[in-house]
Formats: sequence, structure tokens, C-alpha cells
Amino acid sequence: MEANKTDSQIFGKDEPTRVRTKGRPKVNEDLARRLFEANKYTTGQIAGQLKCHPETVRRLRRKMEKAGTLEVVTDIRTKNFVEADFDQECINAKGTSFLEYMATKRAKPRKVFNFCRRVWVMWGKPSLVRVRNEDDVLGDELCLKFLKDWTDPVHNERNRDRKKQIRPLFE
Repeated sequence: MEANKTDSQIFGKDEPTRVRTKGRPKVNEDLARRLFEANKYTTGQIAGQLKCHPETVRRLRRKMEKAGTLEVVTDIRTKNFVEADFDQECINAKGTSFLEYMATKRAKPRKVFNFCRRVWVMWGKPSLVRVRNEDDVLGDELCLKFLKDWTDPVHNERNRDRKKQIRPLFE
């Protein structure tokens, strides 16, 4: 006749009716350390491997750096793969990092860098070395394609801002 009893009658008044767990689930810290040391994965990719939240990965990295089991990375800003490709292409074309170059020219270099990177990917990652060459027609083709894709006849101020942002890519 236990079916007619309530939970407190079955388990007793002092016993909880559900199992309690303590804290976060365990994360494989050894795997996390090896992924950090590889230095080629983003925080999001490591979080996907460990099946946890990116903030947990950041917490683990800080904990390991503080304990001395992980070497502190000197480059605070980690790049994703598209950003690294774009930056390498800019180094090939200009001889310097595009973001560092924009930091000397603009107050908000990251905004221009991200816009140029996004447009570069939409174009199919063309050679910026060829764009830099005045005799090559690729630069003219990309300018016309940019005007066709990104100009908005209603919002002229937005067009001007976009043109100002893309101009350093052709310098």
C-alpha cells in the first residue's frame, strides 16, 4: 500500500526528495591544458571539445596561469582563422599587420579591420598583393563590385562611412 503514501511518508520528513549535487561538473583539466598549449584553438573551440561554457574555459586558463602549470600567453588577443588569414594576406601585401597600420591612422582601428575582413571574405579572399598593384584590373573590379553590393541609394551617409572604411584596403 505504499502507492497511497505521500513522499514525506515514504522518505521521512527529514530526508530530501531529490538528489543534490555539489558545484560544477568536472572538466578534464589535462585535456584543457594540452589544448591551451597547442595555441591554435579559440576559446569557443576548446569549450566545444570540453563540452562546457567558454567562461569555464577562461576560468581554467586563469587558474592554470596563476598556478604556473600553463605559460602565460603574451598575445592577449587571440585570432580566429579568418582573421589570421586576412592579417597574413595584409602582411604579404603591405609588409605589416593591417590592424597595426590602422592603429596609426584611425581612432577605432578594430572597426575598420573587421569591416575590411568581412568584405574580403565575401569577395572570396582575393589577392591583396594584386589589388595593391596599379596595373592590375582586380582592384577596379573589386571597387565596382563593392559599389554594387554595398551602396544604398536611400542612405548616402552610410555609403560614405562604408567607403571610408574600405578605402585603406586599396592603399
